[in-house]
Amino acid sequence: MVGRTPFSQWVARRKRLVVTVLVVFAGVNLVIAGFLLGRVWVGANDLPLPQVVGDAVPVVLGGQPVNFTVPGKVAGDDQAGLVRDLEVVRTGGDPRLRAQIALDETGASWGGWMFTRGYFPTPGAPGRLDWGAHRNCGYDLSGATALTVVARGSQGGEQIEFFTAGQAYDPVSGKTVARWADSTNKIRQIVTLTDQFETYTIPLEGFDLSYIGNGFGFTIAADSNSGAEMVVVEFTSVRFELPDAAARIAARQQADNAKQRFDIGTGTATVIAALIAGIASIIVARLTPRAQPEPTKSDPAQSEPSQPEPVKPDPVQPEPVKPRAKARRSA
Repeated sequence: MVGRTPFSQWVARRKRLVVTVLVVFAGVNLVIAGFLLGRVWVGANDLPLPQVVGDAVPVVLGGQPVNFTVPGKVAGDDQAGLVRDLEVVRTGGDPRLRAQIALDETGASWGGWMFTRGYFPTPGAPGRLDWGAHRNCGYDLSGATALTVVARGSQGGEQIEFFTAGQAYDPVSGKTVARWADSTNKIRQIVTLTDQFETYTIPLEGFDLSYIGNGFGFTIAADSNSGAEMVVVEFTSVRFELPDAAARIAARQQADNAKQRFDIGTGTATVIAALIAGIASIIVARLTPRAQPEPTKSDPAQSEPSQPEPVKPDPVQPEPVKPRAKARRSA
């Protein structure tokens, strides 16, 4: 053991333990690095940034869906055919979005529309409805104080439900049914329309608006509009009131960029640490000799092997000689 330090002796005696610790350390670092770099690769930090107009995030503007540009019909079982297609009306004033909902005679029908962000399979492809199955299909609208809707009915007196959020929630249990559900359940308000454009407000303070995929929706039910065969509703504006919207969006962009830089830097550092640990484990495994047990000092006299005493053969005893009998002579 001459020339070896106490540490090297300790490593030699515990080589297997040292190699195991280094390999585990390398594996953990690779997992962490994969997670961090994977978040950058798949854009886990990149929630979309909504278009803002003044201090608002529009949902319907100039007769067109904005931000939440993937509308979808909502209706009772086998009643989607009662919901007519949306259309933009440009005559007689500002452009407005018109919706028509037919009601059957049973009084049990209902229908309407949701305006969602949806997901886009490829860049430039038309958006598709999402029900919480895809990541990054919502906006962070934290700080929004209200959703304002400017609408009218064709006759006046139409009862309608306005709502926001609630995407991928079970309407009965109120629980989420998909991984990427909205951050809060449906926030709703039932109003009675007039035949003139009026502003209706849904307060949003106190709700978690950090991930909203359903920007706005409405439903019309036959039992609340008795006698009507068709309900026609027009919207000129639907918007989230978001004070200092532009500044909030810019701050969000900076925060996302900082998260990405952190993930890239930390992920790269952990990869390097894993490589170093892996190389160190190989060096320890190959170059560290096995610890040899030191000889124990003992009495030299006792260390000499004892010689067995020679076995003396028993002396051979000669058999006694019997005297021969003399023969008698015959006379």
